[in-house]
Amino acid sequence: MAHTSSLLRILFDLLFVVLAAAYSNLSENSLRALPGPGDDFNIKTGKLLSPILQPRVPGTSGSILVQNHFIDFFKTTLPAWNIELQNSTSKTPATGDRDVPFVNLIFSRDPPWSSPGFSSRLTLVAHYDSLSVPEGFLGAIDSAAPCAMLMHVARSIDAALTAKWEKMHTDGLDSEFEDQQGVQIFFLDGEEAFKSWTDTDSVYGARSLAAEMESTAFAVQSTFHNALSTISLFVLLDLLGAKHPTVPSFFMTTHWAYQKMAKLEKRLRWLSLFESAAKVASPKKASSKKKSSPKAANKKKTPKRALKRDDAVFLTEADKTGGRWLGGMIGDDHVPFMERGVEVLHLIPTPFPNVWHKIEDDGEHLDLPTVADWSRLVTAFTAEWMELEGFITSTQSPSKHAQVEKSHEPHSTRDKSELPARSTRNLSRILLRTYAMAPNQNIPPVCSITALRDSLFKEDCYVNGEWIKAKSGKTFEVKDPGSGKLIGTCPECSKEDTDEAIKVAAAAFPSFRKTTGRERARMLRKWYQLMVDNADDIAKLITWENGKPFADAKGEAAYAASFFEWFSEEAPRTDGDTIPATVPGNRVFTIKEPVGVCGLITPWNFPAAMISRKIGPALAAGCTVVAKSPGETPFTSLALAELAHRAGIPKGVVNFITALENTAEVGSAITASPTVRKVSFTGSTGVGKLLMKQSADTLKKLSFELGGNAPFIVFEDADLDVAVNGAIACKFRSSGQTCVCANRIYVQKGIYDKFAAAFAEKVKGFKVGGGYDEGVTHGPLIHDRAISKVDAHVRDAEKKGGKIMVGGQKMPDLGSNFFQPTVITGMTMDMQLASEETFGPVAGLFPFETEAEVVEMANKVEVGLAGYFYSSNLQRAYRVAEALEVGMVGINTGLVSDPAAPFGGVKDSGFGREGSKYGVSEYQITKMVTMGGMGQPLQGS
Repeated sequence: MAHTSSLLRILFDLLFVVLAAAYSNLSENSLRALPGPGDDFNIKTGKLLSPILQPRVPGTSGSILVQNHFIDFFKTTLPAWNIELQNSTSKTPATGDRDVPFVNLIFSRDPPWSSPGFSSRLTLVAHYDSLSVPEGFLGAIDSAAPCAMLMHVARSIDAALTAKWEKMHTDGLDSEFEDQQGVQIFFLDGEEAFKSWTDTDSVYGARSLAAEMESTAFAVQSTFHNALSTISLFVLLDLLGAKHPTVPSFFMTTHWAYQKMAKLEKRLRWLSLFESAAKVASPKKASSKKKSSPKAANKKKTPKRALKRDDAVFLTEADKTGGRWLGGMIGDDHVPFMERGVEVLHLIPTPFPNVWHKIEDDGEHLDLPTVADWSRLVTAFTAEWMELEGFITSTQSPSKHAQVEKSHEPHSTRDKSELPARSTRNLSRILLRTYAMAPNQNIPPVCSITALRDSLFKEDCYVNGEWIKAKSGKTFEVKDPGSGKLIGTCPECSKEDTDEAIKVAAAAFPSFRKTTGRERARMLRKWYQLMVDNADDIAKLITWENGKPFADAKGEAAYAASFFEWFSEEAPRTDGDTIPATVPGNRVFTIKEPVGVCGLITPWNFPAAMISRKIGPALAAGCTVVAKSPGETPFTSLALAELAHRAGIPKGVVNFITALENTAEVGSAITASPTVRKVSFTGSTGVGKLLMKQSADTLKKLSFELGGNAPFIVFEDADLDVAVNGAIACKFRSSGQTCVCANRIYVQKGIYDKFAAAFAEKVKGFKVGGGYDEGVTHGPLIHDRAISKVDAHVRDAEKKGGKIMVGGQKMPDLGSNFFQPTVITGMTMDMQLASEETFGPVAGLFPFETEAEVVEMANKVEVGLAGYFYSSNLQRAYRVAEALEVGMVGINTGLVSDPAAPFGGVKDSGFGREGSKYGVSEYQITKMVTMGGMGQPLQGS
């Protein structure tokens, strides 16, 4: 027990170190620029506080007046904020048979490009109602002051939010794959409406709001499945208007946030920005130019001035690492949210102020300097959370205690290469991957010791519900494509390991095939939910091993989860048919049955989505699977395996094996096995043809999604701006490393130069770097072979007359796998890029004159996966769509992927479809049943 306790202590100590480094601290200038409340907290005339200082019993006129005060403030002062009211009624023990109305007010602001369900929200909370007895109770300290504080916070950060998001728009980062962090404020009703405080007689407004948010579902492809899951942190302010508060850290799971706020409090005090305390002596600035002499070193140091009572800190437990956590001892508005998995930072002093629930809790007993200090502290915390450094400007005079001289406060900003470790939910389950370190070895940087919830980082294979190693004991290394640093190792599985996994899947199939569609739907739905709950960690793994920017990785995590949701809805609907027979007395019907054990082989470019797009329909049909993870990016799929285990997928139904050098051996074992009745593969055309030959002896059912070389056509009648944006999204998504990326961009001559200029200007705004770096739009390519191919295509085009408008070079200063996003004009059909898939960030612009000419050029390749074109002519839309020899066509859009849409190609791009209602049929056989002798007349007739 002692050993376990010590291990947990180490893990949480490491956790706090990692999370404390996960933000960019506000600079000293930004802290000074944070506006103070001025006279707005005056209890007689203050615009924020004084209107709240009246009895606010739910359902009374005072409550309505205060509600209107909140609404008017946001409408007039902060018009960019969204306003919502959530209403409920309830009979309470205090009111007997009388229904009491409870009104919760929600004020929120998200990035202007964000759709519902895509933004997580820092949630700041206070209740605004007051006790009915003693009569005339104001609850100034209890709730009025916290409400006024939150109004001040919203006003203080509003202009900075606008500036940040406007800059993102200017930089071309205003998409749902970019920053999706919003903020919301809850003013809750009914906290004080209890008679004896029980589970049913308490926090009436909070209980109603939590339940409604939990049931408010978002669209399938949203990042968050319901409104409740958008809450990244629930910060509850209560009883914060009295002098000398001491606020403990209540919950171990949010102690990291408590520490973050405590650090801000310390910095604000150092800067003399707290009105309730005198200046704390700041440390002397260390000189880097002169060495200390022995004589100076032996001088007696001047002791720091002892802290006075007025200097006592609010947040007293920043250094706490264990011991007693008091979270379960105080019932409050956080309880209904915490019960549903929301992480809570509860700011309430212990012991409570001595005027608690007494008539003396009025404006005269407020300590206004303390109220102002809490306002400033919560504002600073919110500004750091929202990453507003660089966007805060001073709009009013500094606080009366602010000093203009430069201080030497001990702080540093985050290294921009570090991983953004903020999680959206369930931080109580964060654990760290641990390394054996020598006594003097430093803790690795955050990007090497990723904070992941519930140990999602796995380095073993998952077979028969257990984590196992290769029988040979061999492993292969997986490296970060951006830095080249080692991430970890995985088992180098062989034919023997693969055969064992196939055997396990075959043993599980007889029982799994008998489960009902509804049972399988529940399994997939649970797996989907776990993916949503762990989306940030899945995205971290994708970025780490694949290199794509973190925002792109978050988009893939959501997209991958959506396939489990889609096929959970298809599982109960795998219907057969009743067919009218031509023979009298016969009855003919069909049954859809699972094909059997399936071998799934997936690529590295979408390590989460390619797995879920294949496993989802296989399980919906009732099949069992052996999935071969991509050797370049195995950890994402192994994380999905861990989530499958937690979702209760039966042993042997899903099995994950890994290999790099033995990839061909594993593929051969899958295709040669007579037990495997279906193979689904996504990858190159050459490998697909090899797998097809290997499968011939056992006549398996196959579906192959192979290479692409997508044409992207812009006609003169297209909306130019829309076409440019579509081409950018289609060509440069994942740095051009997708099979449906635009590879050949054809632009009609009348608009060629104008399109090229606008397109190149967009590309110039890209920022290439590590996937976790701030502002990065494009990451590295996967390995050196990819770089070599991209460079060869660029050099070939350049040699044959192409003009490089943007980019065209490797970026060795960033690393060996980085290449500049490139735009080339003057492309001709004899260049390699015209006939070969580049699979990288190179856009070649080909001119054309006529519709017939461009369709001929587009079809002059052996593959046919996706094609795109932009036109405002309806007749042309039909003509060209029907003439393009591809499996998927995007008209006036550069993105065609959707779990509801059938994905697949023609010609050398393969056959079969993934996703959509057709996806399940790829994993089924149709059995026909004919019953004879059924045409007899009724007995007794």
